[in-house]
Amino acid sequence: MIYPDKLPIYRNAPWEEIEKRWPGKLMVSHLIFNDYNIGMHAHDNYYELNFVLSGQGAHYYEGKRYIVGKGDFFVIPPGFRHGYVSSGDLCVYHIIILEDFIKDNERFFTDLPGFFNLFNIKPQMRKAFGLSGFLHLSGENFDSVYRIIEDTAMVSIVPDISVNDILFIHAGTLALIARITQICSDGSPDSPAPARNRAYEEVFTKALEIIESDCSEKLDACSLAEALCVSKSTLYRVFGMFTSQTPKEYIVRKRLEKAKHLIETTEESISGIAVDCGFFDTSHMTHIMMKYMKTTPGKLRKRSPHMQ
Repeated sequence: MIYPDKLPIYRNAPWEEIEKRWPGKLMVSHLIFNDYNIGMHAHDNYYELNFVLSGQGAHYYEGKRYIVGKGDFFVIPPGFRHGYVSSGDLCVYHIIILEDFIKDNERFFTDLPGFFNLFNIKPQMRKAFGLSGFLHLSGENFDSVYRIIEDTAMVSIVPDISVNDILFIHAGTLALIARITQICSDGSPDSPAPARNRAYEEVFTKALEIIESDCSEKLDACSLAEALCVSKSTLYRVFGMFTSQTPKEYIVRKRLEKAKHLIETTEESISGIAVDCGFFDTSHMTHIMMKYMKTTPGKLRKRSPHMQ
C-alpha cells in the first residue's frame, strides 16, 4: 500500500467521547480501534499509549511518517501531533491516561528504569531526529503485555463503571507501565542514532533529570550548562532540537506545571508553593502564570476539589 506523505488536520477528534466516559476519579481509558484512519491531531491533557496488536499501517508524528506493525509500542505525550492510516487490517490498542494520573503516581514512576526514556526521551527523539523510538515486542514480551491489557480492557468497556472497576483499571494500567518500562530498560531494537545525536540525547536526558529534581530559583541556563559540562550555546542547541524552547522557557514551564499540580491537589499555601517551585514570591508566580497559562493561582485553587 502507498501511504500519503501528509495527513489533513482532524479537528473533531473522537477523544471528546472518551472524556465523557471518565466518571468521578477514573483517569484512564482503554480502547481498541480496528482498521481506522484519523488525521493529524493532538491532546492537551493526556498521554496516549499505543500497542499494535495486529496488521500494519502508517503512524504520522510531528510531520514524520513511520510504518508500524504488530508488536510496536510507543507513547505520545500531550501536545504532540499525530495521526494514522490503516493498510486495511491495522488493530491498535490505546491507553488514554490523564496527566494527573502520571503526576499522582510520579513518586513510583521516577524509580522505574525505562520510564523517563519511554515517556520523554523517545518521543522527543522521534520529533527531533526522525528515529522511530518504538519498542517492538515479540514472544514472551508481547504475551506478557497482552495478558495485562486483556483483563483491563474487559472491565473498561463496562457501561456502568463502579469504584471497584476504577481501582482495577488503574491497577492494570500501573502494572502495564511497570512491565513496559522494564522491557524498555532492558533495551530495544531501535534504529541506531548517529554519534552526534546520541551525544545530544545524553545531554538532553541529563538536563531533564536535573530539572525534574530541582526547579529552584537558582537553576538557570548557566548553572544547568555548568552541571552538564557543556557550553551554554550547546545547551540552547540541544533544547532547540528537542523542545523548540530555550532552557529558560522549559524550566519556567516545569515550575508552572509543578505549581499548578500542588495548587490543585494539596492544601499547601500558595505562598509556600511559590517558593517551593522556584518563584521569588506569590506575585512573581502570579505574573508568570498569567503570561504562560492565562490564569492565576487563586483561580486554580478555587477550582480545586479541595475547595469544593
